[in-house]
Amino acid sequence: MKSKFNFIRIAVLLLFLSIFSYFHYFSGIKELPQGPHIWAQADRYALSLGFMENGFNFFLPRTHNLAPEYLPDKPVENRQGITRVDFPLHSYIPALVMKIFNSHGLGIFRLYTLLFGITGMILLYFIVYKLSQSDTWAAFTVVFALSMPAYTYYLSGTLPSVPSITFVLAAVWTYIKFYEEKKYFYFHFTVLFFLLAALPRLHFTTFLIAFALWRLLIYLKNRKIILKELISLFLAFSVIIFYFFYNAWLHKNYGSVYLSKPMPPDSVSDFFYVLKEIVKRNFWKIFPPFHALIYVFVIAVFFIRLKKEKAVFFNVFTFFSFLGMGFIFLIMSRQFIDHDYYFLDTFFPVILLMMILLSQAYKQRINSGIFFRFVLPLVLIPLLLVSGAWSVKEKYRLNNWDLQLIIKTNFSDAPSFLKNAGVSEYASVLVIDACSANYPLLLMKQKGYTIVYSEAEFDTLPRLLSYKPDYVVLQHYFLLNGVLKYYPQIMNKITKIAENDRIALFKLSDNNNIYNVPEFLAKNNYQINFFAKTAFENNEPSQCWSNTHLSDTGISFSGSHSGIFKDNIEFGATCVIPVKDIKVKEKQRILADVSIHSDNQIREVYLVVSVERGSENLFYFNEEIKMQATNNQWKRVSFVVNLPDLLNADDCIIKIYLWNPGKKSFLYDDFSFVILNQDYLKI
Repeated sequence: MKSKFNFIRIAVLLLFLSIFSYFHYFSGIKELPQGPHIWAQADRYALSLGFMENGFNFFLPRTHNLAPEYLPDKPVENRQGITRVDFPLHSYIPALVMKIFNSHGLGIFRLYTLLFGITGMILLYFIVYKLSQSDTWAAFTVVFALSMPAYTYYLSGTLPSVPSITFVLAAVWTYIKFYEEKKYFYFHFTVLFFLLAALPRLHFTTFLIAFALWRLLIYLKNRKIILKELISLFLAFSVIIFYFFYNAWLHKNYGSVYLSKPMPPDSVSDFFYVLKEIVKRNFWKIFPPFHALIYVFVIAVFFIRLKKEKAVFFNVFTFFSFLGMGFIFLIMSRQFIDHDYYFLDTFFPVILLMMILLSQAYKQRINSGIFFRFVLPLVLIPLLLVSGAWSVKEKYRLNNWDLQLIIKTNFSDAPSFLKNAGVSEYASVLVIDACSANYPLLLMKQKGYTIVYSEAEFDTLPRLLSYKPDYVVLQHYFLLNGVLKYYPQIMNKITKIAENDRIALFKLSDNNNIYNVPEFLAKNNYQINFFAKTAFENNEPSQCWSNTHLSDTGISFSGSHSGIFKDNIEFGATCVIPVKDIKVKEKQRILADVSIHSDNQIREVYLVVSVERGSENLFYFNEEIKMQATNNQWKRVSFVVNLPDLLNADDCIIKIYLWNPGKKSFLYDDFSFVILNQDYLKI
């Protein structure tokens, strides 16, 4: 009879978990979860593909990124993308399954993690049922865990957090069996499961440490050491220590894609700032209203009971786990700001342990009367499901401005684009402003290098260029406010060979003699409607320019001449463009650049753009140039001007010039501009 009821419980539970999984994951199971932290999940998927390519060498894990962000002690001559990473068991096994099915599909990886998570929920159900003898409270606990938004989101992802949580629950189950039957077979499996939770995600070592400390306290209390237990614990810690030092060796020799250092707050005030940012960015992902109330209640009741009943079951183990996770939170607190899955690695499994303990402690209350046994859990279950689903939908969706979606869109058809451009599958590609170590490389199906954010890593770019990648990819979305802003030197190092409406492909080249952004766009055949430049050289074509004879030969930014303003000069180089010469007349903008050299502070100098019909100004724009003395250096100044629609203005002219009403004295050179569509390149 008992086995029959267990079969029914498993069947009903599997039906519920299947419906839940279908609702949340079925439509997108074959691609990366479309929400926050695609980057981290892409790195794990890249590890699986790396194992398939390296002959399943577990101890030399690698990704598509050939030059990890965290550098080795010495430069790597043969760059293969080998990286330090916590025990990559949950990338290795999916790779084996992919190999068996002759597939590189991400769906296999995500299904693997999902099945691990479902196994964990089944374990959680039977643990709570065993301790409380209540099906409804066991179901409530499962729904509480399953509907926690961060857990829901990562349940079918590629991160090892979900399998590690399952292993912790497996350890709890086997310990309960050991507690009941006193068979050391179960104790050794408890230690093994804690070890398997810790190796792929080092934060989970806290549970093994807490368990070991608890057992040591028992030895001290009983004045008796149990050698079988000590040997098992010693072996587990030996494996962790061995792999820790092996990982350090990997980092020393190959570098790492993954963070491997603490990130604590700088001060007490900084700690409170970190807390504020965590709440601001992640509160609804971790603490939707009903979950938050339950968190507070569970923690409060646990500590009240701990004070009264320290020795009951594994209260002390849970308490030590809570303290350990608090320590991890302290030393890694800055990571919690942007990484909600750190909560899955720390406090979430501790909360589940507390709920398990309280299900035993309040067994009698839970089973006393209809309200506690049925009404309360059956009211809370739908509230948790609705609250969690709402939080997942609202807080894990991507908006048009989210970088994850922008990167996916930019590289969505990159493989065919690269193939049509003649790029070999073995060619190395450098992606700038990639926002991730591996994601765009995976989308392109190429190995190579990435600059995650050019603003933060512009000093890294010369090193990556020195590796001589076969190609460089720049994205239209990040071009002007990214690499050209923070590392303009790249304009003289690359030449464009192909482009679609989102990305451009370049080869390395030298000495292009490009001095500003408009010229770079023009010479690399970006989709511009007009380009003009004056460098004040005697042999250059006049194009649309006038007043270029006002030049100086003493100092120049390029060539041998520069434009000059003296105390008697009010108007500088001027370009006049007939509107009829512009092919596209809607939604156009001007990007203008000029380099300035001045011994004095500059004020009351303006870039002017006007649209004129005869003596009438239809449009007038001026922007003041303000700068301190340049101290014998040239300083580049850029402008962006959105033009009005010019559909009925073929009899008009566009005029661009420098106006110096204050009659300041200074030099200027390489005055250039382009006219292009407002939607073409993001500014």
